[in-house]
Amino acid sequence: MGEKIINIGENLKKELPTEPKIEVAVEESESEPLQITAETILREVIKKEIVSKIQENFKKRNLTEELPAEEEKSEKRAALEFEYLRHNLLLSNILDKVTERGILGSVKKDWHIIMEEIRGELSQLAPESQAAVEEAIEEMFQKRQKIEEHLRNIESDEIFSELIGDGKKHRPKGTVSAKTLGDILTVYLPNKLDFAKVYSQSAAVSEENIKESSKVGGFTHNRRFKELGDVDVIVFPGSAYKSMLSHEVAHRISYRLFEENAPSIQEVKRSEYSEPRRLLDDVFIFWTTNKLKDELWNLTLEGLMHYDNSPEKNVEKILSKHTDFLLKQEKKGLYDYPEQENPGILKKLKELFPEEDSESLENLYQEYSSRYYEFAAHQVDFVKKQMSELKIQWMRYDFLNLLRFEDIWKWQRVPRFLKTIGKNFDALKEKWGFDSESVIRALNEKRFCSKDEFFGQYAYWGYNLDSVEALMKADDTTRAFVLLQWANYISKQRKGALNQ
Repeated sequence: MGEKIINIGENLKKELPTEPKIEVAVEESESEPLQITAETILREVIKKEIVSKIQENFKKRNLTEELPAEEEKSEKRAALEFEYLRHNLLLSNILDKVTERGILGSVKKDWHIIMEEIRGELSQLAPESQAAVEEAIEEMFQKRQKIEEHLRNIESDEIFSELIGDGKKHRPKGTVSAKTLGDILTVYLPNKLDFAKVYSQSAAVSEENIKESSKVGGFTHNRRFKELGDVDVIVFPGSAYKSMLSHEVAHRISYRLFEENAPSIQEVKRSEYSEPRRLLDDVFIFWTTNKLKDELWNLTLEGLMHYDNSPEKNVEKILSKHTDFLLKQEKKGLYDYPEQENPGILKKLKELFPEEDSESLENLYQEYSSRYYEFAAHQVDFVKKQMSELKIQWMRYDFLNLLRFEDIWKWQRVPRFLKTIGKNFDALKEKWGFDSESVIRALNEKRFCSKDEFFGQYAYWGYNLDSVEALMKADDTTRAFVLLQWANYISKQRKGALNQ
């Protein structure tokens, strides 16, 4: 579960341009000094790397006044979209390895171990981006050591008090245990009253508070500790499965990389908004772009992990169990943001716009709530449909990672890009020097990352993938994923050979 504070965010991401005369749509930005904090550096890396790759691709196109033929336009568009998705998967691989080994895994002290494991992927980035990632990982390990040192010198009731956050001393009724996942502090509170107090960030909790918190399997927030400064914290009501750990860790990573800093709704002023709709527009964007995207992405990841370990091989059925309750607003579901935030937002609307009729404001809020539920239902159905159409599990994970780097309002373009790439498979494979032997090696490498027991690694096209003809039997989306995986694989191999 994400932050409990209501924030207002603006959708600042730009549409990936794909039309012929496109250079004017991408602006050259001045280089900003690298920021060394883990909370900001990878966001800058992602943004700058994607922009620079797109610009590099534009420069190579050498467009003239004469418009290219339709098939040439299709190939150029496919090449641009291929580079965009390939790059996002490259960044996803780096992020996944750092998460799996440096945060959830067993690497405790030596950050150079992680660096060696991602060296192949890093070698494909610009030198300044490689340095930025290296600094971010080093800082993560330094902060972990600082937190662990603090835990050795602090009493459990002090940790408990810091988590409640009211500046007073509180003694827990149950046992408090804490450890680090990377530089994230993970706290386990098996006593339900203790958990309710931390969840509510208040020592005064009612039966309703306890009832609400009992629905929660874990939640994340950013807490300021007196001795440590800002610390990402995950709190669980007792022990947690790895899927739940992964879910909450992914929340913190999403918060670091993708959520825009914005003032809380309590700080909003009338001068910033000319009418109630303008304020609700921003609230709606935050509900969808930050909160819904984060929860839906994480719940889908959790569903895929359950699919890996379940005898049930209907992925849509498994995902339904994880995602459908996002839509149960009439039952006051856990992620029912319009219902949860109704009192605070309506209070602020009435305070800012006293000339407006209260009933009109409530009706307007209901209008935006209905729009949210309609949008959420559409996105949930989209994810389940796309995942069920992909017949190999590692492709589902890759598809999900591509969604992670997209604004939720643009998710529908990802399958469109994949189909365009698949339709232009011949032109793209020739450009990259396609050969079936290296494809097999690339897919064997992927198999060890994510294995689908039901379909088998290559059953969708025939197990012996020893020729381009065999691959051509696959659908466009499957061919696109194979081409993306293979291109990243051979790029890594070539860079490694050059560096030796």
